[in-house]
Amino acid sequence: MVDDWKTIRVCNNGAPAGRRIDPIPWEGGDEEFSVKITDRELESLRDEKGEISFEKVLQWSLPRFGDDDDVSLFEWQAARMRNYMTMIIEDKSYKPRYYKDGKTITTDHVARFYGMLLAKMLSGNPSYKQMFSTREIFDAIEPVKNSMTLDAMKDLSRCLHFADDWEEEEEDEEWEEKYSDGKEEAADTTARHRKKFSMVEDAYNRRWQAMVNFGKWITADESRVAGWYHSVITCGPGKFRPICCFVRFADAPCCLFIEPKPIRTGATMHSICVTKGPLATYKLFVRVYGGVFDADLNNKHPNTVGLLKFVTLYSIMLASFFGKGHCLVMDSAYMGDAMALIGRFVWLINMIGTVQSNRTGAGGMGNEAIKEKEIQKGKYNSLFYQHKEQPLTYAIWADNNFVKVLSNFHSPEVAV
Repeated sequence: MVDDWKTIRVCNNGAPAGRRIDPIPWEGGDEEFSVKITDRELESLRDEKGEISFEKVLQWSLPRFGDDDDVSLFEWQAARMRNYMTMIIEDKSYKPRYYKDGKTITTDHVARFYGMLLAKMLSGNPSYKQMFSTREIFDAIEPVKNSMTLDAMKDLSRCLHFADDWEEEEEDEEWEEKYSDGKEEAADTTARHRKKFSMVEDAYNRRWQAMVNFGKWITADESRVAGWYHSVITCGPGKFRPICCFVRFADAPCCLFIEPKPIRTGATMHSICVTKGPLATYKLFVRVYGGVFDADLNNKHPNTVGLLKFVTLYSIMLASFFGKGHCLVMDSAYMGDAMALIGRFVWLINMIGTVQSNRTGAGGMGNEAIKEKEIQKGKYNSLFYQHKEQPLTYAIWADNNFVKVLSNFHSPEVAV
């Protein structure tokens, strides 16, 4: 409510004004993130010359599976792809180009396939035909040509799969009779749009966090990842007008509610990364957003009166950081008074971020001051508002535009 806030007049000399707000103390040890690696692991990353090998670092950083984390990504992925190839051969009459006459997808083949994808990305995303060209030397990617045949790459691309999700009613005995590898699928409670990739996404998040000693400062943001219209993970901009559409993803049909507007930019990915230090920008958590029908976020958080999706989202994303006094920087897509108060009192996280005026709880305060030209663009002056009881400070700074910031651990002060 507007009546719960008051304007704070801050002196030009930076003298404290208003009520003092102290941050939640940091209880996590060293404030800087660092690599968590044993001497034995570090030694295993060296080549015969004693130098750190990029290939070995990459494989060390990939997710692991199994009860004891003893199954590599490539081994796990090969099993999913073998199962999927068996299914499309028997049920969809697929005719493999390379994997026939007893040839099967192995762990090494999947490792080579991932290397091919890296080479494709680093080379400007050429077509398969260009990568394997025998006429245009500048198009061909020789390491890819030397690691697998074009037919093998086409088969592997066709069978790229992350969950054995096509036989939902299949009994275990029937599955074992038909497929060479055990069945791996997402839990029944998994949001529908994550069914096909959640196990890999979760495994990456676990591995990324296991590789570092946690520091104090983290940053949350969103980005767009390339997507396509007929995809269960792709959500587009604009108003959602729910319609029931029959869409296909990796040849697995499913009935979904999707937005009818064509997708041009892809899916939204929410992420948390390290803010500063040698590991700045290192990813700690990512999650693909499922849009208005994201089932994980359609449940009311126990600490909110109504449904606030981004509070629910952050209760998932920040679970590993609760209770130690981390400092989180975020943007206006997430920040608001409810988020800041839950972060302060429930999760014990210091939060600051840009904010939209209608999410501060201060009503029109700030906008009215801008309208009355108490603060003007290009003047580099500022206004402060502070909640009368709660640890909330709302600031507006006039740069080339008006920057609005909300914090749950800053006092209304100007640094000089």
